[in-house]
Amino acid sequence: MPYLNPPTKDQYQDILKDIGTDEETIKRDVKYLMEWLEQTAYLPSVKDEEFFTAILVRCKNQMEKAKSFLDYYYSRRTLESDMFACRDPCDSELKRSIELFPIFPLPKLTPEGYRILIYSSPKQSNIPKMSYILSAWQMQMEILLKSDISKGLILIGDSINFSISQSTLFLAEFKKILDILKKTSKTRYKDSYMINVTPALNTFFNATKQFLSGKLLGRVQTWTKKPEDLVEVLPKHVLPSEFGGDERSLEELKKAWYDFVMEHRDWFEVKENLKADLTKRPEDDPLSEEFSSFGLSGTFRKITLD
Repeated sequence: MPYLNPPTKDQYQDILKDIGTDEETIKRDVKYLMEWLEQTAYLPSVKDEEFFTAILVRCKNQMEKAKSFLDYYYSRRTLESDMFACRDPCDSELKRSIELFPIFPLPKLTPEGYRILIYSSPKQSNIPKMSYILSAWQMQMEILLKSDISKGLILIGDSINFSISQSTLFLAEFKKILDILKKTSKTRYKDSYMINVTPALNTFFNATKQFLSGKLLGRVQTWTKKPEDLVEVLPKHVLPSEFGGDERSLEELKKAWYDFVMEHRDWFEVKENLKADLTKRPEDDPLSEEFSSFGLSGTFRKITLD
């Protein structure tokens, strides 16, 4: 059973209208993208209408942006093979990483067509290696990428258990974390609410905000009220019970999301071989600078949003 509730017909039409397109155009462009992949020698041939529809929506139905994203998406799998080394959600350490570091969407869209995404840190200090945590996040965001049709995301980050040791761990891999949350999922963030803010999170934020664009920083809000007061700014029927909402509890939602991720084991296995063959890539690679800026040469620029 799908975890995510799809948009209603009216919501879907509104989402498409918001990016200046319609159902007929999206269907036509999905076919074009699949044909383009088939004709591009260094990229894999993929037939997945659900996946390409989601990408076109996230790229605001701009074909060149969608092609550039797919180029990056499949080439990165070859260039950063370590990030994709363990993709079996039933692997014991990866499974534990998904359980401890879930980054999960809420099932229902807001009436305006936005998806709420929730992140929280675990209490325990004995956490998996960062490589497993990054893989867990990457896999969860990939499932969201293929499964979600929305206008964008609203992030709720609960830092009540965020510690100095976690801050140190995440700072070392910050550029990869940004890559997962923004670039490799082609996500548009509408707002971000940080709840139960700790001194450790303030330290982490002050150390990393220099790498964020002004537009993104302007969308990050420190929520000083109680979590259950989020109903003042977000729809009650969408939020979990701990946040004053009518949805299931956070633990129930985490479990349902975890089960949904586990159901994608075969899907991840198929994707293992879907990567670019860089030996066939043209020498005048238009994405070489883009890859360099996201850590493959050890440096990265500010993250910007559409």
